[in-house]
Amino acid sequence: MGQCTGSACACRCVLRRMAGSAPAARVWHPRKHMPIKRLTHILFCLALAGAATAGEPNLATIPTVHTAALNGEAVNLPASLEGRSAVLVVGFSQGSRSEVTEWSKRLAADSHTTPTIRYYELSMLGSVPKFLRGFVLRKIAADVPDPAKPHFLSIDDHEAEWRSVSGYRKPDDAYVLVVDGTGQVCWRVEGPASDALYQQVKQHLLAIQPAQ
Repeated sequence: MGQCTGSACACRCVLRRMAGSAPAARVWHPRKHMPIKRLTHILFCLALAGAATAGEPNLATIPTVHTAALNGEAVNLPASLEGRSAVLVVGFSQGSRSEVTEWSKRLAADSHTTPTIRYYELSMLGSVPKFLRGFVLRKIAADVPDPAKPHFLSIDDHEAEWRSVSGYRKPDDAYVLVVDGTGQVCWRVEGPASDALYQQVKQHLLAIQPAQ
């Protein structure tokens, strides 16, 4: 018999070996061993990974965040998501501020009328010299409206990991990540906001939102 090639054939070979060596009663079945909500979410994320869209699928998980929003409230991600999906708008440079701000304005406007829309704006300050970070943060805080301050986070560590999960390419782009309640990135896009892209963000966000 010829040797199997390709991922699908490899899977069949593995399954045949498992079927021949393990009792049928011990065969793993997702509906028996995994909560249906979790299974549905995983299948949805895998479907996104195979979809051809303007954005990019990505099944990485965001780095853990322990920081404070501009209003002083402690934020710990992904714990502060409380199991709900969210949008993270990430900026890596001063030049990205205009794109990041435009995305955040759209999300803020919708969050007032649609409570299921949760978002945070993340500003990466790891490359800013430590003695200048306070000055930079105060300058940013002066430009951020008070209603938006609870959504603004400054990040000064794990920048390499954030670049990885964001699909970082250009320093002055905004990076928009749709994440589930565990911090897994299910969809992402970079660049300026547009009506079409924003509708896609909302679509992907609401599709993975757990039932209330």
